[in-house]
Amino acid sequence: MSTSQASDSSPRRGDSRLISLFGRWGRLLVALAAGWALLGGLDDVRRVWLSDRPLDRQVAETILNLAWPVALLVALRWPWITLGIYAGAIVIGVEAHYYIPAFLCGVIALAASLLRGRRSLVIVALGETLALLVCLVVFTETPFSFILWMYLPFFAVVALGLWLIGALYRRHHEAVTHTEQLERDVRALRAHERHQLARELHDVVSRELVAVQPHARLLREAADGAERERQLSAIQEAARRAQDGLDSLVIVLESEDAIARSALTSATVSAHESLARCAERLEGLGHHVTTTLTTQVPPHLAATVDRILGEATANIVAHGGGASACTFVVRREADSLLIDVTNELTGTGPTRTASLGTGTAGLSERATALGGRLTSRAEGSLWRLHAELPLPPDAEASEQG
Repeated sequence: MSTSQASDSSPRRGDSRLISLFGRWGRLLVALAAGWALLGGLDDVRRVWLSDRPLDRQVAETILNLAWPVALLVALRWPWITLGIYAGAIVIGVEAHYYIPAFLCGVIALAASLLRGRRSLVIVALGETLALLVCLVVFTETPFSFILWMYLPFFAVVALGLWLIGALYRRHHEAVTHTEQLERDVRALRAHERHQLARELHDVVSRELVAVQPHARLLREAADGAERERQLSAIQEAARRAQDGLDSLVIVLESEDAIARSALTSATVSAHESLARCAERLEGLGHHVTTTLTTQVPPHLAATVDRILGEATANIVAHGGGASACTFVVRREADSLLIDVTNELTGTGPTRTASLGTGTAGLSERATALGGRLTSRAEGSLWRLHAELPLPPDAEASEQG
């Protein structure tokens, strides 16, 4: 979520939890105020019905005395209802010539509108307050000078104070929301970095170490010294490549921006070199390898192609069992670069499932990020890894050139 999205959750967009302004103490304060208002209103109603006023006047004053506690109870969550109660209190107050509850409703309505900061609420609340003052001048004997120098300054001071409190609250709320969003973004970024570094660790270390076990098995089964020497050399070479990859990863981790610099620490290998290296590793374990390269690989895809071929080789070594026929094909079809790797399911290796694990999952994410896709599944007696990577429009021209 962006900062602009986070700010949309501020009270300007209808956040009804204004009672959280002071946290737990704020909720207690509002509860006490609402209880006090309700008790005060009920006491006023009791005194009205004990008086000798006419019935219609008693009903009107009862409604008015209960209006402002109800307005206070609903103001924090439903300010429009509060404004409606305020308007009704003005109308009934004019008929009953009883304006104190209307003034209390006005203060509550102004508070709810100004704390919330919504322009429409503020305009309606100020309009109703102006209407109340006009009614005082027209329907009562209150002098206009008294309205001008007493009521107007009172409402102006109340409105200004409430607006300042609301502005401070909204700014505080937005700052807290923004800080929380930044913390979530940092946590997500750290999780993404850990995820990426786990992929890098697998790609540069695990796929090299996976070849040690089959070479160690062949070393135990070797009948002559030359074969033992060859297998020992293969184990040493796999260990050396794993150590080189781990050293490169350490350099990446020590840099200021590990993920951004990881691509810079990876040496660019051509598709031809990648295929030759994969064939050499598999043939050293007794596999029969066929490689086909019919197109040039753009430089920006070279590292991804090398990772895909290396991961396919590591999975053949880990799951392919004994000697099997393997095929590597890198070709172009329309605007896509296609990579197909197949090997026979000999039945002598560990059981394979549709998911090849961390390495293939990471490569699938890498292919998806480039606008392509990567799949791996069993097809009859073969296991097939297929990748499609989009080519830029100028790839064909550069290849023909």
